[in-house]
Amino acid sequence: MMEANLQAQEATNLTRLVYARLNDLVKALDAGQRFEFMNRGYAEVENKQSARDMQERLLWEIIGDTALDGCHILDAGCGRGGTLAAIANKQTPASLTGIDLSPEQIEACRSRFGRLKVRWQVADAASLPQMAASQDVILAIELLKELHAPSTFILSAARTLKTGACLLIADLLDEAAWQMLSRQLVDSGFRLDSCRDLSAGVLAAANCRQMQYLKDHDSDDTVSNEENFLKTVLSEELAAQQTALARASLRYKVLRFIRDDRAVNDNLPDWQLPVTRPMTRITEAAAFAAPAAVDEVFPYGVPGNDARLPVFAFPFAGGGASVFRGWHQTLANDMQFCPVQLPGREGFLIDAPLQSMDQWVAWAMRQIRPQLNAIGDERPFTLFGHCLGGLLAYELALALTDAGRPPAALWLTATNPPHLPLSSMLINLLQIAPFDHADLSVVLRVLGGTPPDVLAAPAMMRAVQKTMQADFAVGARYQRFDRRRLPCPIYTMAGTRDKLVTPSHMRGWQAYSATPVAGMSIDAEHFFLRESRAEVQAMLRTQAAAITGKAGHIA
Repeated sequence: MMEANLQAQEATNLTRLVYARLNDLVKALDAGQRFEFMNRGYAEVENKQSARDMQERLLWEIIGDTALDGCHILDAGCGRGGTLAAIANKQTPASLTGIDLSPEQIEACRSRFGRLKVRWQVADAASLPQMAASQDVILAIELLKELHAPSTFILSAARTLKTGACLLIADLLDEAAWQMLSRQLVDSGFRLDSCRDLSAGVLAAANCRQMQYLKDHDSDDTVSNEENFLKTVLSEELAAQQTALARASLRYKVLRFIRDDRAVNDNLPDWQLPVTRPMTRITEAAAFAAPAAVDEVFPYGVPGNDARLPVFAFPFAGGGASVFRGWHQTLANDMQFCPVQLPGREGFLIDAPLQSMDQWVAWAMRQIRPQLNAIGDERPFTLFGHCLGGLLAYELALALTDAGRPPAALWLTATNPPHLPLSSMLINLLQIAPFDHADLSVVLRVLGGTPPDVLAAPAMMRAVQKTMQADFAVGARYQRFDRRRLPCPIYTMAGTRDKLVTPSHMRGWQAYSATPVAGMSIDAEHFFLRESRAEVQAMLRTQAAAITGKAGHIA
């Protein structure tokens, strides 16, 4: 129970961070009106319509014939307030309440819609603060996929709604998720009253918006960096949405559930919606090509024929093997430290940064397997990774384990466990776009640990722009919810001043190891491989000695 509560709190903190970043962008663009609604929109025909008009139209399609006059209405996840503002202007409800995790979002609601009789409240949909049996209608519009555990929201909604009241759910899910959701709601004290498929109208809206983005991109060279940031990200999201809707792999539905007279069942198990893996939109041929030149992949050397422990190391997003420059020398008495140069950085295959985790793993397997074959099947080796490089190291460890050659240990620094949830859309808004050097430096400054002279060098920021974009895209599209456990031990290190991956986040790695995770914390920010090099290397030495000692004892 404590672990579940900790993971929920971690997810909450990350979601708040994302919305804070989104709020910064909206304020920079003075785009509050454009972001009043944060749904996907609805259109009957693919002609010129504003995104806001299509989004308000979707709201009324979702509401349909649901009675609102005289009702107490709660919008769970109200965003920037457009939904309740539209209802207040056209209906006569008894009361309107909007809750959202983000203080920035709620402040935007109060600032823009202060004249309306709406209560705006910072709160978590997983634990609705309203009194029991106090609401007639709860709106959950494109909310469920953003929740760490939808089960907690459903039970909270069941407590908050009156008998005979309704829960309106609208979202873009695959059929398995819709079926599971319906079963869980019925078990939680609801009956299904109606189900409507709005996919055709949502697809038409996506097509309209995509055409407008492309037109604006071709006709206007004067847009701001922030505007270009958002348009690029939204265009990518729309492209994936168009494909999924056109192929019917995802359906946009509205389900209306009525609260029955059963008592809330607090003993129901927690559940999460099944997740559809996003499709990779580029060819993976490059990932399966023949191994590259050894001196390019391993610029500081490959494992030799001696008793030292080989360590294959992967840097953070945008980083190259030079992040570990000199480590092979300072660690030479204890291990063979072999940083891996990934494509698209520091002159190596500079036009080919890989853009999915599957590509990264496939490419890394092609480069590392020959080295493992050379040192022999009985010799232990380990993997090391920082942040996104840590996720690659974990996935590579799984692949090598499946291939019958598991590592002896996995070292992870400043690496979130794979299950911490952030939607692709929101993490895109936080991190992904063709950064200009100013925007990239802002993100890196927030995360901390990048030297000020690097942040102040426009040429250096521009040099890593493309690689950072591709690497952040890998992080955004990477998802794993099955929590596969490795047979080898996992060692972790976290920075107490890290704004992105806290020590409590790192404790979540216990779910991925069959043995107790050994975790350390140091006084550092996110990119602490530079500022805390001595502490990291001390950890490596201690644990390498334990690994080689055990291997020697077994031998």
